[in-house]
Amino acid sequence: MTSLVTGLGLLPLALEPEAATELRASEFTHPIRLLQDLRQHAQADEPSVGRHLWMMFSDEQRVAFEKLLEEDDDDQRRWRRAANKLEEALNSILDSPVFYDVEAWSDVRLDAGLQQLANQFGLAGDDLGARNRRLIVAAFPNRIEPVSDNDVYIEYFGWRVNIPLPLTEEQQIDGVNEILLVVVGILLGSVGVFIAIVVTAGFVPRMFEPGEITLLLSKPVSRSLLFLTKFLGGCIFILLNAAWLLAGLWLIAGLRFGVWNQGLLWCIPVYVFVFAVFYCVSAAAGVVWQNPILAVCVTAVFWMATFLLGLSKTSLERFAVNPQRISEIIPAGDHLLAVNDSKDTLIWNNVAGTWEE
Repeated sequence: MTSLVTGLGLLPLALEPEAATELRASEFTHPIRLLQDLRQHAQADEPSVGRHLWMMFSDEQRVAFEKLLEEDDDDQRRWRRAANKLEEALNSILDSPVFYDVEAWSDVRLDAGLQQLANQFGLAGDDLGARNRRLIVAAFPNRIEPVSDNDVYIEYFGWRVNIPLPLTEEQQIDGVNEILLVVVGILLGSVGVFIAIVVTAGFVPRMFEPGEITLLLSKPVSRSLLFLTKFLGGCIFILLNAAWLLAGLWLIAGLRFGVWNQGLLWCIPVYVFVFAVFYCVSAAAGVVWQNPILAVCVTAVFWMATFLLGLSKTSLERFAVNPQRISEIIPAGDHLLAVNDSKDTLIWNNVAGTWEE
């Protein structure tokens, strides 16, 4: 039931890419120098992109830029103020139909696709903003480094979060994989295994209930085989649920996001194996005490014991074993020197066959 609800809940989730129509402050590599370039071009008589853009700014925006350029400080706050003001000023003119000027962009190298878009008339809305954004990036490649030409929007049941995510295709894949890692870690990690133990804890004790045990023992089947059948039944039950959940996540990630992560399918046998280890304890407790609550409690105690054992092993390795581990060996004349992770210098004793400080 949980796997079904999870699959249905994630099915409407999608990432919708659209052409980016605005610049962001984080995409300016050095906003102060970009402002200096714009003002320098504006002071020249020759047509240029900088002069064209500077003249498109409002008087208020130009005055604010002049004040910023007159400041002598070169700290982060000035850098951020310049980036924010450039973001606001440039985005305010990106949707202007007169943004592109043939003479101004005559010295800018445009690729064939962008040149074709630049020569198109009648563009409006997002198409116009996306084209003009690409034009200004092409004019100042050393001052503007866009994260991506597309903005990605999160959609759920057709409802869009109107905060674009400037992600590249590789970053989108990494993001989806991170989300899958979190979902799988919650549903199939400690929480998922514990839930599975709680659900299956009554399979073996129920076998000893009046009426059922009599019916089972009346058949020509040994008691050990009956126990093994109940144990395998619980494992198969969890296997079907895990396969449904992970195969569904795999299909959703592939069909909705284009991420076909084969590791999700390999999680099925791993999860069932981990469950089977703890289910051995639960099933054995169910045979001894014939109580599902006690079976869950005994399994929880076993779980805590294994957790403490693993924690002790990790702590010993971190504080006792790893600091003494040799990290580098250096020949020094007739001697052999070494350095461990604690930064202690050691020398090899050929007679004793050991490292000594």
